[in-house]
Amino acid sequence: MNADAKWNTLQDFITDAKANPGVLSIGNAGTAGGNHMAAILFEDAISAEFTHIPFSGGGPSIIGLLGKQVDSAMNNAPEGVSNIEAGQLKMLAVFSEERYPSFPDVPTAKEQGLDLVLPQWRGVVCPPGTPDAVVQRLHDIFKQCIEDPIFVEKMKAMSVSPQYLNAADFGRFLLAEDARYEALVKAKGLGDRY
Repeated sequence: MNADAKWNTLQDFITDAKANPGVLSIGNAGTAGGNHMAAILFEDAISAEFTHIPFSGGGPSIIGLLGKQVDSAMNNAPEGVSNIEAGQLKMLAVFSEERYPSFPDVPTAKEQGLDLVLPQWRGVVCPPGTPDAVVQRLHDIFKQCIEDPIFVEKMKAMSVSPQYLNAADFGRFLLAEDARYEALVKAKGLGDRY
């Protein structure tokens, strides 16, 4: 939210959104991208209707929010951190299991009564047929990086909590996320990628 937005809690925003279907806008990093999907899942969870405004990335979405072209935005944690620290933007909630270490005063959606976790994740995959030795070497390198204390400290400073999953666990997670988004894309008519 813009720092001077009238909403100061997630519940304030939800109440207004429900009372004014389609009036409040929510920016995202692009149609059918992760942030747009997260915004739709939020919209569905609260039984409200937003006007979704796609931008050409997370940075432009933040610029749109700063310029008051949108009422709110659904963004990845690092996008807008400097604007929040400068007092230009405010966060009403984080949609993670735990509060962000860099913003300990911002409650999770769960803490505010909305049981909705929208993880932002990144992963590394290999093409089918990649030799096991190559997969194992990449696994070892990325595991070492993700567990490196300096890397963890730098990520947490950007409100990112790195979590390592081995290939099998990440594969299961990826399939579950893909199924969730496939259902959403089909239900909302967001293209034909499935």
